[in-house]
Order: sequence, then structure tokens, then C-alpha cells
Amino acid sequence: MGYFAIAGNYVLLMLYSIVSWWILHYFYRMVTGTSLSAIWSCP
Repeated sequence: MGYFAIAGNYVLLMLYSIVSWWILHYFYRMVTGTSLSAIWSCP
């Protein structure tokens, strides 16, 4: 059971890391004034 809990904590840490990166990236785009739709547009 201990190894399962450790693995679960790592999964949660990865999830929170991704979500926090999304939030910081969104904030950076908002501050710099870059269009958020430009992220998803294909060249």
C-alpha cells in the first residue's frame, strides 16, 4: 500500500505541475498582450 500511495503522490504532483504551468503561461500571455488564439492557430 505504501508504494501505491507514493505513486499516487507523484501522479498528483505531475498533474498540478501541468496545471500550474498552464496558469502561468496564460498569465504571461495576458500580461504581454499576445493573443491566446495565436497559441492554437496553425501556420
